[in-house]
Amino acid sequence: MYEVLAPETAGGNSNKTARDLEELLGSLFYEDGVGTEHSAHYQANTLEWVLIAHRVAQLHGVELSVGEHLKAGSEFLSLICSRTGQFFDFGDNDSSVVLRQTLRDELLPRSVAGSICAQFNHRRPPQGWTSGLREMFLDIPEPSTKSSLLSSGRLFPDGGYTILKVGEQHVLFDHAPLGFHSTAGHGHADALAVWLFYKDRPVWVDWGTYRYNGDPKWRTKARSTSSHNTLQIDQCEQSEMVGGFNWRRRAECQLLRYSKDRSIVRARHNGFAPLGIVHQREVDVREKTIVVSDIIEGSGIHRCLIRYWLAPQFDVLQRDGMLIVHSEHMSASVDIQPSNNELWGLSVEEHDYSPRYQVLRKTKVIVMSARLVLPAQIKMVWCWDD
Repeated sequence: MYEVLAPETAGGNSNKTARDLEELLGSLFYEDGVGTEHSAHYQANTLEWVLIAHRVAQLHGVELSVGEHLKAGSEFLSLICSRTGQFFDFGDNDSSVVLRQTLRDELLPRSVAGSICAQFNHRRPPQGWTSGLREMFLDIPEPSTKSSLLSSGRLFPDGGYTILKVGEQHVLFDHAPLGFHSTAGHGHADALAVWLFYKDRPVWVDWGTYRYNGDPKWRTKARSTSSHNTLQIDQCEQSEMVGGFNWRRRAECQLLRYSKDRSIVRARHNGFAPLGIVHQREVDVREKTIVVSDIIEGSGIHRCLIRYWLAPQFDVLQRDGMLIVHSEHMSASVDIQPSNNELWGLSVEEHDYSPRYQVLRKTKVIVMSARLVLPAQIKMVWCWDD
């Protein structure tokens, strides 16, 4: 953009720079549109920069072939958003934006996806999106297309995410790499984690990001296995952290099954290989019911914990060996079904979590725990009561 807008001071070649940017995008995005940083917010942030560069080049007669990356990336962002603009907030989120349009939460994935849809007119913008300051600044026209994204689930095999939609249930399942290239700086230890919206409201969340600086315990907490809706064994991490933005050992995931017709996905990861253990998880979304099956392959006796971080509007009651998760708008029962009569504990804990950068508040966490002789298997059955 500098070389296009101020060529007399930049001293470069805008056409060469455009080719360099096109090549760089191949490392920032997979073919299916998922960003290689594995952060929903940073994908939106990167796409916003690329959209601005595309529009500046277009208005000044410089050819910049980034449209396919923008369109594919915007489709993924659209599908991880609810109809209210909230999104599955995996990876880091520091609330950074390029062209801020509001002093409230920016809801950047929907905002940027809508701008891209308007620019290329290839899809209907996400529901609830409206034209704003970004479109005015970049002279992006109002969209006219009636084409919309599929309302059913979708597999993103390159990026490593599966979206499952049945009725009012909207689930994201993570079987992705840890993050970008050698550092994976904005990725988290969230292999086989799940997020859930119901009736466009968040239900299963994760701990968040909180902040990058200050006490390093917060950075460790944000990235840890225990801060995500997945299995932890013997208090070990799936991936080994080094400093605040690097990793040494990384969990690797493998997709085993995906059925779009039945809304089932299954995958496994090897992050517990130092313990001789492989974690396999299947997510089966049915009408008003979600069944999450965890298979723990290995041997010996191990302490196993599975967590589900709840959005803060929920409270939890224990009744007849089950949990009742409820808010003003919805209620669900939670049951666990172990194999081989294993004894699992089912409890609720209260913890801090970070819904936005630099913000902490209290929320509830469902904890399933057991000391097991492996191999073992357990199902969590989540049923909506409305």
